[in-house]
Amino acid sequence: MKDEELKKRKNEIFSLIAKDKFLAAAEKLIALEYTWSKEIFSEWRRNRTKEEKELADQAYHYEEDYFQDMLLNEYKDPYVCSTEMEDGTWEEVKANIFSYSHILDTWIFKLEEIEDCCSQCVGARKTITIDPAQISAGEDLDLTLLHELIHAFEFIMPDTHKQYVTLRLFQKLEPLIPGLLDKIEADLHTQSSEHTLLFLLKSLDLDLRLNKPPGTIYSHNIGNPDLL
Repeated sequence: MKDEELKKRKNEIFSLIAKDKFLAAAEKLIALEYTWSKEIFSEWRRNRTKEEKELADQAYHYEEDYFQDMLLNEYKDPYVCSTEMEDGTWEEVKANIFSYSHILDTWIFKLEEIEDCCSQCVGARKTITIDPAQISAGEDLDLTLLHELIHAFEFIMPDTHKQYVTLRLFQKLEPLIPGLLDKIEADLHTQSSEHTLLFLLKSLDLDLRLNKPPGTIYSHNIGNPDLL
């Protein structure tokens, strides 16, 4: 999008706000954000390196193998929630997060040097960035990617779905991990605000699937491998 077009669209939004036409302004803002995101993604896709393409392909692979539960695709019983209708009554509706196969298809995966950490996930920009040094670290790259993918899926999921998946993960993991409640309590007393209960449970789920010690993926990017 050219600067002139961007400025024109912004002025249109400001004009609508000044006229108290907030809904129309919000619609134009959403459309502008979508167009901007699409152009940023297209530019990255055109210019991405071979290593970044391989990183994205690995993420798609992990999505299929390890994150279907966070899309509600692993559960036999349908998740339903109640919604208020226009006439004031409440009806149960089946939750449907996404109707397409890869939600990560529109995400950007970058290899860039990062100060003070080895990776980061910026959900608002649909971008996961990993320090290139992780490539030479071998398996660490996979663990780093999985760590950031949990953040990505957390950002995508609606709050009600997060609660449901958190409960189902706890039910799945409790008989498999001794002292799970103690681990949860210890995590709740940490100072980190970046990692939720859902993140903790999903990271433990991945540890089990990959035959890793509990806490491997959770602690991978926070410099505290003894947390759990």
